[in-house]
Amino acid sequence: MNILLLNAHSPQNAGDLAILQQSLVCLRAAYPGAAITVAINDADRQGLPPDAAYVDSLTRWLVHLGPAGEWHWRKPLAPPYGVWLLLVVLLYRLAGWRWLPRQAERGRLMRAYYDADLVAVIGGGHLYARHAFNIAFLWLWLGLALALALGKPLVLLPQSFGPLPGRLQRGLLRWLLDQSAFVAAREYRSLSFLAEIGLRRRALVLPDLAFAMSPVTSTAPAAIERALSDAGRPLIGLTLMDWGGQNPGFRNQRGYEAAVLVLIEHLQCRYDAAIVLFAQCYGPVPAHDDRRIACRIAAACGRTVTVIDAALAPVELQAAYSRLDLLVATRMHSAIFALSAGVPALAIGYLHKSAGIMEMLGLERYVLDIDTIDAERLCAVADRLWDERAAVRARIATRIPAMRATLEKLPELLPQIP
Repeated sequence: MNILLLNAHSPQNAGDLAILQQSLVCLRAAYPGAAITVAINDADRQGLPPDAAYVDSLTRWLVHLGPAGEWHWRKPLAPPYGVWLLLVVLLYRLAGWRWLPRQAERGRLMRAYYDADLVAVIGGGHLYARHAFNIAFLWLWLGLALALALGKPLVLLPQSFGPLPGRLQRGLLRWLLDQSAFVAAREYRSLSFLAEIGLRRRALVLPDLAFAMSPVTSTAPAAIERALSDAGRPLIGLTLMDWGGQNPGFRNQRGYEAAVLVLIEHLQCRYDAAIVLFAQCYGPVPAHDDRRIACRIAAACGRTVTVIDAALAPVELQAAYSRLDLLVATRMHSAIFALSAGVPALAIGYLHKSAGIMEMLGLERYVLDIDTIDAERLCAVADRLWDERAAVRARIATRIPAMRATLEKLPELLPQIP
């Protein structure tokens, strides 16, 4: 059996990498012996699971890398490429011809489409847009619709859906999901969104695949352990992100960073806490590199904080987070890693996926929206979490194993797909 796995992004993002690892575990359990090809956006192949083949994704056809490594969408190429893909589909469906591009890597991708017995969409939060007629969403949709057009069954592993403005984009998503063989939402907010756009087929709600990671069984690297060895003081971690750098429409980056600076001072003064800033993501583009904002915050706060700027694997980050008393998490998967290790987390949500996942755990009291965050509310919620941390630990001690048990059933469901 041949499986093509779409929408993998980058091993430089620990959350993406954890989802990829667990997606492969799930597919291999469901389809033993299958040959799996992963279409991935990032050209960096370091740290990827070795039990799959990797090929550049369809996104790479439209993305141009700038001199500083930034991505630029070459929008004028979308129409001719779209027409070419339409011709590919017609030739394949009507005559059985397999038309391949001249470029070797693109040929490998198209061959993986042709050969696939099943096309799966990696779990994650890809199917959203900030404005109507968004090129990133539309091109991603085209890559998924291509599988359906070629007659391949399409399986969507646990996803977040939305926000998605515009009747066109909503209609395209509704059609795509109605034609898919299996659809799973990873939180109830996404399920509500699917009902809002008029989805007719059944969708399941399943936890984010990163919750399937094994409980912490190892220690963090020695250098990280030394950095976390401030004995006798509360140890509080933060993950930060340059959401404004990733989304030009976001207008509260300064307010967010100012609130974080006040929080650090508050935690140090009130609890004598040792503060550790983690880089959950360090690429593939400069705006995604959390080390930059961590260093910027550390330089601006005027107090002693520790910056962990090493590129750590998901299991290493999970082991490091397990040493904390509390994590303030802007990167959603850093919250998942910490909660999976039994550590209370406060989530600063940049899309509804963060709030939705915290709600599934009954932790909606510990979520703030990055669009409206301010120092007063951030400190107040951090204080509440600190005061209630024992109850939170007790809650996640029962909910996390239940989520893992639910995800263990997923490989049993997939082979039943018609």
